[in-house]
Amino acid sequence: MNSQYIIKLYQDFIDDNNIYMVLEYCNMGDLYKYQMDLPGKVFTLEKATKVLRDVIIGLEEVHKSGSVHRDIKSNNILVHS
Repeated sequence: MNSQYIIKLYQDFIDDNNIYMVLEYCNMGDLYKYQMDLPGKVFTLEKATKVLRDVIIGLEEVHKSGSVHRDIKSNNILVHS
């Protein structure tokens, strides 16, 4: 999937105990860490609106492709500049 709202998956593989995914590097970590680094740990209304919009657009693109994300939370949303 080629989208500015979804990080690239380069490769995946499985062994007896784990699933591994090689993903695009996101230099700002996850959304939870990003929020914890904000002053007061709070998004401005403008920033929260933009982040939520981007997440919704990304999820819409995932769903249109026939896939489902089963663990949506701030720790699983990666951020890049």
